[in-house]
Amino acid sequence: VTGDMIINALYEINKYTVTYITDGNGTLTGTTSVEVEYGDELYDVARPTPVANEGYTFIGWEPNQGIITSDVTVTARFEKSTYTVEFVDWDGKIINYETVAHGGSATAPVVPEREGYTFIGWDKAFDNITADTVVNAVYEINKYTVTFVDYDGTGLGSETVEHGGSATAPADPTREADAQYTYTFKEWDTDFSNITENTVVTAVYDSKVNVYTVAFMDADGTVLDTQQVEYGNAAQAPEVSDKDGLVFTGWDTAFDCI
Repeated sequence: VTGDMIINALYEINKYTVTYITDGNGTLTGTTSVEVEYGDELYDVARPTPVANEGYTFIGWEPNQGIITSDVTVTARFEKSTYTVEFVDWDGKIINYETVAHGGSATAPVVPEREGYTFIGWDKAFDNITADTVVNAVYEINKYTVTFVDYDGTGLGSETVEHGGSATAPADPTREADAQYTYTFKEWDTDFSNITENTVVTAVYDSKVNVYTVAFMDADGTVLDTQQVEYGNAAQAPEVSDKDGLVFTGWDTAFDCI
């Protein structure tokens, strides 16, 4: 020393290592170890890119921030991915939805009744969910048998009709007359323009009482009177006079119920 001196202490700032690792459910791309100085903010330190394993989602770093005063290990945290599964009805209305973990199964809801249709299943599987999924209800329209029968139950034809559809009637049937009536086809007893169930349609006939001709004959074949009499009614006998040497005793056939 040859004179007065001021001697200053020299310091070197401490440096620490920030190391990045994962929780095992993903990987890191880029530098995983960074040297930083004392007092640096952890949040500002360059970080590698987290890459999630299949079925997992990156959710953040732990710790994520703080002043660095020592070596620090920062862990990339991942969680199992979850997805929304929506069950949708035929009209686009959501029946139900649920959150399902990657690879998990959704639980199908009870399907509302749909008039005229039968539920037959869903349009896709939902037992291994790996993405947001919309599952649509599938229906089949109901079909019914329409049977046309005659007055006595004899089949006249049948066909299969979808719910709400119309059947096509066969040709108008005919019915033979009997002793009492003559029959003319009138209509079918049931509407078949909007079928919603199995249906039997029966032919209906108008009936007209038969009219018969009753002739009263004399013994020599002379026509004494003719009358038109409806079935079941009585004819009215004409007046008959005795003849020379003959006495009228009656008629050879009853006519009180034609």
